[in-house]
Amino acid sequence: MATMRIRQGKNGVTYEAQVRIAGHPAVTRSFKSKTRAKQWIRDTEGRLERGETVVNEARKHSVSEVVDRFLHQRPDLGRDAVCVLKWWKAEHGHKRLSEVTAVWLMELRDSLVGEPVVNERDGREYRKGAGRANRRIAYLAAALGKGRGRKPGGAMAWGWLIINPAANVAKLPEPPGRIRFLSDDERKRLLEACGDSLERTLEPYVLGALSSGARAGELLSLRWKDVDINEGSAVIHSSKSGDGRSLYFVGAALDALKEHAKVRPIQPDARVFASDESGRYPFQYRKSFRAALKAADIKNFRFHDLRHTCASYMAQAGASLLEIGQVLGHKNLETTKRYAHLTKSHSQELVARVLGEKLV
Repeated sequence: MATMRIRQGKNGVTYEAQVRIAGHPAVTRSFKSKTRAKQWIRDTEGRLERGETVVNEARKHSVSEVVDRFLHQRPDLGRDAVCVLKWWKAEHGHKRLSEVTAVWLMELRDSLVGEPVVNERDGREYRKGAGRANRRIAYLAAALGKGRGRKPGGAMAWGWLIINPAANVAKLPEPPGRIRFLSDDERKRLLEACGDSLERTLEPYVLGALSSGARAGELLSLRWKDVDINEGSAVIHSSKSGDGRSLYFVGAALDALKEHAKVRPIQPDARVFASDESGRYPFQYRKSFRAALKAADIKNFRFHDLRHTCASYMAQAGASLLEIGQVLGHKNLETTKRYAHLTKSHSQELVARVLGEKLV
């Protein structure tokens, strides 16, 4: 916000211009000319928005401080996110936030990728390591996003930045990601292995992922106060896309959740899937999940593939891409299009059934 005051002094009329933006102290300067004062306001606001101001909070804090504070506030982050953020701290933790610009980040992003290659699946050209570079920028963007001062005094608003420079860095083109999902036989073997596991939380956790299509971090952040056992639904208030959504537990997933609920902490903020009796810490699932995969003789499979499995089952059952995207919480249809080949036959059957009798 900018203001201008007219001052009458012994040296005549002056125009006092002041610019205030969250995360920065007010900047004030006086001019003899009103035109020059207005131009200074425009220029100063532009510099502040780009993080180029000399005196601001961004000069007081470093990348290392952002990473430490973000990791402290987000104990539910996945291993990949934690490793990437620790990389930022080790390699560039000394940098002041005022030095972290979109231009610098783009140059760094480009230095992380290798030679161009042509993908055999779609014939498009990609750079080696583009996905890794994109993820590093994305995780930094998430951390820096909490440093913005949009809500002064808020629990997650630190007032260290005006804008998030990493949010303005475009992603490099990536080859299409793989879609690995469980066959019916694999699903049965995996669930049997989870049921035999000594870790009682594993079975409802895996079933919950299959039923809801939720990400690992979304399930780990779920609290009992946000679960309606009778309805078989739950609400997550934030996700990777930035929006909350509803999760649904049906069939064996709901039965397992009800059984899991019989022994749960009394604390109101207790996690549904926790690693301790207090419900404070997220469930450490990786070791027991890998053991279950080994026992079930399932190879080349990650926990995130349970989300693909949920989407693939819906596609094969005739769900539209829009419906799949709504269940998974996708922000745009482009993300959901990876399942388009699975819905093709069902779309063809739908057209044949509805229009076959009309077009005779």
